[in-house]
Amino acid sequence: MSEIQVAFVGKVVFENPTLRPLLADHLNANQGEIFPYAFMSELAKCISEGGVDSESTKSMLALMESSFDTQNDDDVSNLIAVGFVESLVALLPETSSIWKIVPPNIKEFARAWGNQEWR
Repeated sequence: MSEIQVAFVGKVVFENPTLRPLLADHLNANQGEIFPYAFMSELAKCISEGGVDSESTKSMLALMESSFDTQNDDDVSNLIAVGFVESLVALLPETSSIWKIVPPNIKEFARAWGNQEWR
């Protein structure tokens, strides 16, 4: 965990206020601490269960896409890949309608990860 990952979680929630209850639950469960990978996994689960409206989902996916660098393993890209995308792949079948709104770089990583995992 790095301070930039904690800041990114804050940015995702700040730009998508409907996620405040999810963050509040996370903070309550973790004695007021943000664990970025756990939060991103919880976010993936919430999206997979339909707990986030489609406009907020599109908005946060756009933010993640603009922050996701497939050529470098920086802290934020790693958080998105490991915390969010890998969780989403594990939670959603390839036929889920959610994949239709996932931006291209994230979708490409998800496909590569899914193929690696399912072999």
